Amino acid sequence: MEISNRIVLTFGPAGSFAGYVLLIVGLLTLNSWVGIILILLGLFFAFSFSGTTIDRKNNKYRQYTKIFGLFKVGDWEELSKFTGITYLINNSSFRVFSGGNRSIDTKQNNYLIYLVGADNRTKIVVMKCKTKELAKTESKKLSEILNLPVFDSDE
Repeated sequence: MEISNRIVLTFGPAGSFAGYVLLIVGLLTLNSWVGIILILLGLFFAFSFSGTTIDRKNNKYRQYTKIFGLFKVGDWEELSKFTGITYLINNSSFRVFSGGNRSIDTKQNNYLIYLVGADNRTKIVVMKCKTKELAKTESKKLSEILNLPVFDSDE
C-alpha cells in the first residue's frame, strides 16, 4: 500500500502564477527558440511541487520534489525511526513585490500532519489539511495504517 500526498508548490503561488504566464507567452512565441525555452521554464515553475510518499509494504518513505509535475526526485528512507503522528497549525505567508515596489501578501493557515521520531525533533510532513477536524480525522486514518499512536497537539 502506497500513500502519496502533495504538500506545497515548489515556487509558491506567485512562482506558479509566473510559470503560467511564461507558458502562455511561450505558446504565443512558439515559432522561435525563445518560445520553447519560455514553455519549458513555464512548465517547470507552474507544475513543480513537493510531497511525501509512504510505502507501507516496504516500510519506507520518501520526501520528493516532482519536477514538471512528472518526475519524482527524492531518496527512500526507513519508516521505523518514527514513533508517532501529530498535527500542528502552519501559518505561512508569501510576499510578492510589483514593479512599483508594492507588496502583495498571501496568507495560508493549514494543518500539517507529521511523522514524529522518538526524540521529538525528527519529523517529516506527511499531509496538509485545511481544518483541524480534517487533520484529526486524517491522523487517525494514518495511525491505523501505520500502527503508530497519534499525539494530539494543544494549541
